[in-house]
Amino acid sequence: MKQIFAILLLACIFSGVRGSGPRDWLEEANRAYTEGDYATAIEKYTQIIDSGYVAAEVYYNLGNAYFRNHRLADAILYYERAKLLSPRDQDILFNLELAESYVKDNIEELPRPFFTRWYFAVVRALPPAVWGWISLGAFILAFLFFSLYLYLHRPGIRRWSFRLAVVMLLFSVFSLVFAREHYGLIYGKQRAVIYQPSVTVKSTPDESGTDLFILHEGTRVTLEDEMGEWHEIRISDGNKGWVPGEAIRVI
Repeated sequence: MKQIFAILLLACIFSGVRGSGPRDWLEEANRAYTEGDYATAIEKYTQIIDSGYVAAEVYYNLGNAYFRNHRLADAILYYERAKLLSPRDQDILFNLELAESYVKDNIEELPRPFFTRWYFAVVRALPPAVWGWISLGAFILAFLFFSLYLYLHRPGIRRWSFRLAVVMLLFSVFSLVFAREHYGLIYGKQRAVIYQPSVTVKSTPDESGTDLFILHEGTRVTLEDEMGEWHEIRISDGNKGWVPGEAIRVI
């Protein structure tokens, strides 16, 4: 279904283009994938992305081709990029979880208090843009209720108008906070995928640093700092260290 949708979408965008182009590459990529020629599918999907066309469907299809071609790190990388564009897509989430089940590193996340888990569940419930529109709508309602409070003279209506204005104003503020928080979760600190079969994480940004631990292909990390060709990374259990730049691919 995703492949058909992507074909139709690209057909509309590139209907005026003659000769070989993204539309032709997508058709060739989908045909190659169906026939089990995953190397050709990877080549064509990559050509589409390199041409400047960015879509969750293309990243997702490329991730599938890499997964079928037994290239785990690349598969996770492109599933993650697809997830950035379509964070609630169930197919993307399912295939990403499936690919991660093949990663050697089983890292447990730091436990979070119940309130923190509940808070971030609410933040992730809606995209940042939707939270932003809700905030704007609540602010407009707060303004209208406050106007009623100022210009009406009946005590009962004025009292309820003032209360509703305060509630809507608070709701607007919280919605705006949720929008900023969700945006930060998506586009804040950069994340990356370990790209080599294994890499030794160092205590300092050089080969002479103390060996801290080993990470394997496909493990996701958060980028904390950069020094020359080295990157400081943090894994989900809170441990940090330095790895060379060629050992990772930024999501």
